[in-house]
Amino acid sequence: MPSTINSSLLWEKKIVSLLEDLGFEDVNGARGENFQLGGHQIDACGGFSDTLLVVECKTTQELKKTTVRKVIDEIRGKRFAINSGAGRDSIYQKYNRFFYMLIGQNYQFTLADKGHAMTGSKIILHDDSFHDYYRELYKKIGHYAKFDLLGELGVKRGWKENIQTIALKSAYGNIELFQF
Repeated sequence: MPSTINSSLLWEKKIVSLLEDLGFEDVNGARGENFQLGGHQIDACGGFSDTLLVVECKTTQELKKTTVRKVIDEIRGKRFAINSGAGRDSIYQKYNRFFYMLIGQNYQFTLADKGHAMTGSKIILHDDSFHDYYRELYKKIGHYAKFDLLGELGVKRGWKENIQTIALKSAYGNIELFQF
């Protein structure tokens, strides 16, 4: 049993480390039962803009003890409490959009698993190649890999957020033109 607990915690720490390296804000998790939102233990989480990514990390051993469908349903059952708990937490209250992900270490999700995860409240499923891909992308482009991950998940910037960029201003007769 201790080896399962150790491998679970190591897997959580790898995901937390990835979120930190990618530049997510308010990253937390991989502390066993010590980090909770809404009374539920959180394996890993990280924020961007008004969005909090909440990650459930499972090893092959953990997933083989139950069914993936059951784990997905458990995550769905915790969503309201976690979202509410975040709203009462001084650090996480700024987040009003939540994305939930299940990452399985050394585990390949079936098409049936993926189909169940997409029905109802969406739970994003990934295997450990997700970690490997974003770790390698981070090595190449640094924290900009975060934006690739956010795009893959369908996370968009909040409407209230200002976007700044470089623009060129030119005139064409009496008309001002801006290029960016």
